[in-house]
Amino acid sequence: MRRSAVLLWLIRHPAVVAWAVLLPVLFAGFRLFQMGRAYFLKPAVAPVGYVAVLPAHVPDEVLVRLRAPATAGTLSGVVRAAGALRAEPIRGTGLHRLKLPAGRSVREALVALAGMPGIEWAEPNYRVRTCRVPEGPRFAELWGLRNIGRTFVSRNCGTLPGTPGADMLAADAWERTRGSRQVVVGILDTGIDRTHPNLKANLWTNPGEIPDNGIDDDRNGYVDDVHGYDFVNRQGDPKDDNGHGTHVAGSIGAAGSDGTGVVGVNWEVRLMALKFLSAEGWGSIGDAVEAIAYARSFGVRITNNSWGGGGFSRSLYEAIRTSRSLFVAAAGNSATDCDLVPAYPAAYDLPNIISVAASDPRDDLGCFSNYGLTSVDVAAPGVSILSTLPTYPCALTQRGLKQGYDYLDGTSMATGNASGAVALLAASFPRESDAQRRHRLIATARGLDSFLGRCVGNGCINLKDGVTTRLVPPIAEAGCDTAAPPEVPVLLDGAASVPYPGRHLASFVWSENGKVLHRSRHPAFTYRSREKGTHQIDLAVVDNENQIGRDRVRVVIADQVMAASALTLERQGSQTLAITLSVQDVKTKAPVADAAGSLLLVTPGPLYFRAEGRTDREGKLRTAWKGPGRLRPGRYEAQLITLRHSRYLWDRKPISGRFEN
Repeated sequence: MRRSAVLLWLIRHPAVVAWAVLLPVLFAGFRLFQMGRAYFLKPAVAPVGYVAVLPAHVPDEVLVRLRAPATAGTLSGVVRAAGALRAEPIRGTGLHRLKLPAGRSVREALVALAGMPGIEWAEPNYRVRTCRVPEGPRFAELWGLRNIGRTFVSRNCGTLPGTPGADMLAADAWERTRGSRQVVVGILDTGIDRTHPNLKANLWTNPGEIPDNGIDDDRNGYVDDVHGYDFVNRQGDPKDDNGHGTHVAGSIGAAGSDGTGVVGVNWEVRLMALKFLSAEGWGSIGDAVEAIAYARSFGVRITNNSWGGGGFSRSLYEAIRTSRSLFVAAAGNSATDCDLVPAYPAAYDLPNIISVAASDPRDDLGCFSNYGLTSVDVAAPGVSILSTLPTYPCALTQRGLKQGYDYLDGTSMATGNASGAVALLAASFPRESDAQRRHRLIATARGLDSFLGRCVGNGCINLKDGVTTRLVPPIAEAGCDTAAPPEVPVLLDGAASVPYPGRHLASFVWSENGKVLHRSRHPAFTYRSREKGTHQIDLAVVDNENQIGRDRVRVVIADQVMAASALTLERQGSQTLAITLSVQDVKTKAPVADAAGSLLLVTPGPLYFRAEGRTDREGKLRTAWKGPGRLRPGRYEAQLITLRHSRYLWDRKPISGRFEN
């Protein structure tokens, strides 16, 4: 999954938590905010501050991973240091859930565990929730599978006249395959209505478990887990008491052979119900990682994840990384650029994640959908999606939706369609690897102007080409948008991927307005222009089978462009680290004053901070960090996150500084 350089840097430091990235506070005048004994000192010029506010989390739990080899004594010491009542192992993950007593906060426990030997990481048990948006009345068309131009009314996006063909071209793909019962999709959600007439034929069944006998027949630690498991209520029946999971399941694999109800992307598939979200649509990272481990134990190679929230979780990151499956995830519903504000878990930089935006019946981005040139992979139908709902009362039907079938909006719905698409590709090409299936899904997307620069695939899933194309084109990566003064050279460093044996990249061709600027076997190209304005530079990547992948980058040519020229960290005494960012004019090299910058400091302990401030007349943003006692041995790193100015454009080139203590 391609990411901007800043996001790549952040994710390569898995202990960085998103609350330190997303919730900075600019202090007016001199402010001192303290967490434990760690705080920023008063800067020499403009004020710089930080905030350490935890996103939604389970109030009496901390997740801990011990460093191997761990002993019972190590765990006991961790429990005592955290002031916890007990430690509960999370099956199949190597994690422990520390239960805290009343009056003991998660913040206090984390500070107490800071730097403790024997701990690999400790973090809050973040809360996550579904990524659907409530929708209005039922309509008669499944436009995401075949769009004939009907007008839809979305409570969130208004009246949307449909565009014929603005769909996943599923009907064309069904001429080749309608799915396979050999393909299993694990659905991490609110559960599934296992009695629904459109779903019961496609439910996964545990071959080693005897229903309703109260015995763990297959000895996997879960009793009566016949069709999955309920990790919320710790019981075998993953009954959907919300409705969200059943809706997603219908998009993936509602059986279509009986001529009633709706049909999913797959007419035949196996749906594993992994209930870790409650009736209210909330769940925890601890339950999510256990559900992922459960799916892995049965060899599931596709999981649907229509949920998000919380901060950067090392526990969830590692669970996804080691899951041996494709993790299809909702990009989120806040209409936000995820390159700047990452939404987890979709934003983790892992090669087995597919991040999905929502498209509408006009082939536009859903009005609520997140997007990202480098952080979102592809779009799928997610506005006014008709699918299954429980045939009994549940949370969604109590809010006005109909039992059986109704419409919902959300990247949750888009993710269900995308997971269904991956399952259909798996049925059509059963021998392909996870990397090849992911590549196929993104590379065969329908390129759309409305999605250019908003996702890696630059468009919506195309099942017709996905299930029929033998020679999948490369995925081209032109890089992130940038800026430069006239005649100043700009390095465009492209990239591409072809994860197929015998295939290799033959040439990189850069062009502007149809005119070839550079052709080479190497991806890098130095561009320069004297014409002010926005220049759209196209990259075409050709492989040895003459398959072509395309992408585009924008270069803004303007007189005043600034860049970060240096970022230094220097020790001051035994407890303090001075941090200095230098900003200069790209062309004249003169210092730029009054540039607003955001910095992220990563320490060897569990405390991570973001500072904001402005450069002085010398073009320097200065701040200092004081730790809890003497500076610990290890690496300290600072990274520039954003840089803004009322007159200057930022060239968006990343910079970081490092200090080894």
